[in-house]
Amino acid sequence: MGEILDKSRMYIHNDDGDYTLETDIIQDIRDHIAYCKELRNRPGNGFWDKRNGRMVGSIPSVAYLKGLQEGYDMECADRQIAHKEKLRYLNDHPEWRTVPHIDTPGHTGQIIIK
Repeated sequence: MGEILDKSRMYIHNDDGDYTLETDIIQDIRDHIAYCKELRNRPGNGFWDKRNGRMVGSIPSVAYLKGLQEGYDMECADRQIAHKEKLRYLNDHPEWRTVPHIDTPGHTGQIIIK
């Protein structure tokens, strides 16, 4: 990792067969890897200042497209499935995570109100 990677190739064929479009998408991801690593090392586990949101990952375009080609259903119409697929992708590719742990080990993730 760290070099310029060609991670995605897209083919578009029309039904009539009178044209074919092939596109190679290339992106230099060195800065993106360093950005994710920097955020992962910050305190706060990805939560924003007032804890009203959390950033758990940042996936570059070529890696996202490659993930779709690998079978991760991150663009599913069902938002719950798409969310689970994105988390599964981030667990399988920790280089794009901006937090050490998406789920804190030993915690259920449920909010307790007293």
